[in-house]
Parts: sequence; structure tokens; C-alpha cells
Amino acid sequence: PGIRITPTVQGADASVQVTTWHDGEGEVSIEWLDAAGNTVATGKGPDITLTIFNAHLWNGVKDPYLYSCKARLVVNGTVEDETTTRFGV
Repeated sequence: PGIRITPTVQGADASVQVTTWHDGEGEVSIEWLDAAGNTVATGKGPDITLTIFNAHLWNGVKDPYLYSCKARLVVNGTVEDETTTRFGV
């Protein structure tokens, strides 16, 4: 699937909108991971918004913290495609 990530900081939290697109059948599942690889949020659907509570903000060279967003295209219970994109908040 293709993926577009739009983070918005709201106080200590971050609202992250993920828009995905693909040709054909299947359902898209989304998993957000912190820099250590721990899951911080999950969701399903082509256009979802989830919250990362107490988000670690990206601060350029001083603190270049990046999250990862993994999108999987699942057809009949089988992962047919997967892409991962790193992003800062």
C-alpha cells in the first residue's frame, strides 16, 4: 500500500493521520512503533487518525527521534504487501 503520514502536536500528545491507498481487495492495518520498536498504537482502514500519548518530539540534530508507521495489506488473512515509513513528530 501507499502511505501518507500527517502528525499534529496537541500538548504532550500527537495526533497522527495516516492515509493509505492500494489497488484491489484487502484491508489495511496500521501499526505505529517507537524508536525502540515497541507498538504505541494500531488501527485498521484506509484513512485513520490515532493518538500517540506523551509523544517524544523530533528536535533536529539535538534529538532526532523517529517513530515508524507500518502498513500491511491483508487479503483473506494473508499479508500481501507491507511498507514501513519513519516519521518525526
